[in-house]
Amino acid sequence: LNGDDTDQAYSLVISNYSSVVSPGFFTVSGKVKTPNGRGIGMAKVRLTNNQGIVREVLTNPLGHFTFANVAGGQTYTVNVTSKRYSFTQRSLSVNTNLTNETINSDSGSPG
Repeated sequence: LNGDDTDQAYSLVISNYSSVVSPGFFTVSGKVKTPNGRGIGMAKVRLTNNQGIVREVLTNPLGHFTFANVAGGQTYTVNVTSKRYSFTQRSLSVNTNLTNETINSDSGSPG
């Protein structure tokens, strides 16, 4: 500022505010069980997003599984396969950590 009549004060405010929260990445974990509640080891859990990208994990001996870094804001198809048990396909919407998902085999398994 030099004190003459041409001095002016300006403020420039730039804002990039959005009320929409970025979906982020989350953990999906749980347990695959028999109809009587026992964990199923070595079952293949498949998570497929709406673009057809597939991720697979095997359950541990007690039936537990974990998917890390799952993109949020999507609905996934979950399929489980096992040598002795059958499962019904299900959908799962991921918008937060899902750490206690239970996937039960169908009644009438094994077979």
